[in-house]
Amino acid sequence: MNKNNIVTIMLGVLLVCAVGYIVWQNKLSRTINSNTSPLVTTNAPTASRPAKDIKITTPLNAALSGDEVIAGVGRLVYFEGSFPVELRDSNSDMVWTGPATAQSDWMVTDYVPFSFTIPTKAIPNGSYTLVLTQDDPSGELVPPALYSISVPVTIAN
Repeated sequence: MNKNNIVTIMLGVLLVCAVGYIVWQNKLSRTINSNTSPLVTTNAPTASRPAKDIKITTPLNAALSGDEVIAGVGRLVYFEGSFPVELRDSNSDMVWTGPATAQSDWMVTDYVPFSFTIPTKAIPNGSYTLVLTQDDPSGELVPPALYSISVPVTIAN
């Protein structure tokens, strides 16, 4: 066998391998793209697994002034006994943030009372949105899996 025959055979083998790789990748790509079935979740609320929920029990129909204590109950939204609260202005800019703290054992599936204090004297008068969000220390949850509520409030010192 001369050198030209060896080079021709090697190029032929390389060509067959390249074509085989391209065919394999194309088949793999079609398999991945054809699996577009919707994600089915089994985390829907049931009697034994209630839904996440936050309810404010402090009446917020009057303007807030002074250091306002806001209270409510939350279910399945705590991590280490708290969850985040934000006060946002009309541009959705955060004006204040702090934790809502559980007032009893938070590691239950029933409602647990919480409270937090907004230092309204340090905030200009005006209309705001209070946002209470389930705590997510991993940062992996996105809406709608990340539960939150928004409540309009007015500050008048």
